Amino acid sequence: MANKVKIPTPQSLAAKVYGAASRSSDPPVTNTEDWSDWVSLNSSNVAAVRYNSAESQLEIAFRNGGTYRYPSVPETTYLAFLSAPSPGRFVHANIKPAFKGYRVRRSS
Repeated sequence: MANKVKIPTPQSLAAKVYGAASRSSDPPVTNTEDWSDWVSLNSSNVAAVRYNSAESQLEIAFRNGGTYRYPSVPETTYLAFLSAPSPGRFVHANIKPAFKGYRVRRSS
């Protein structure tokens, strides 16, 4: 009888590389060509942000070193985030309650 070989999913590979929890609800790893450049923010909490318009994904790098990805974020929300007077407050009031994010990089 032949042994079955378990093929790793993009999520399980990402979990091994970045230490993120692998969940079946996480979207697949995306093409890096679809991402905008990182935009640095003047914030004590948020270091930078970037957006994937092809897949409506927002990625936020926090000053503590953690980076989180939020799927299904409309571009209008991203643009409002960029112009928010307090990016940290915007994340806590508008991103975290409305979108399920997951860690893609550990704090360093």
